[in-house]
Amino acid sequence: MSEKLAKIFAYVGIPILILIAFYLALHAYGDARFDAGRDQADRAWKEAADRVEQDSHDAAAEANVPADQRAADWAARVEQEKAMIDAKISEGGDPFDVLFPADGRSLPADADSRPVSP
Repeated sequence: MSEKLAKIFAYVGIPILILIAFYLALHAYGDARFDAGRDQADRAWKEAADRVEQDSHDAAAEANVPADQRAADWAARVEQEKAMIDAKISEGGDPFDVLFPADGRSLPADADSRPVSP
């Protein structure tokens, strides 16, 4: 009986064990390939996100230059208006004459603008 069991094991059991070992090896290989692909995709997404973030910072820095210039121009214009209003008040005049001159111009900073027609 043991010889019969040995033959059955040799013809059935060993191939089943080989198939199980092959399946486990194939499964482990598939998991390793999947993990490698996932890691590669994660790295690609991270690099793309870093690139987009850097581009965003670069664009913001580039946009800040004109914005800072406009803010400086506006501050200079406000200081000029304040000085002109203070001078007009010290002369005893009306500050609205500075803000709304009779010739239709807005302010000396707008010297290139044409008078507004009534």
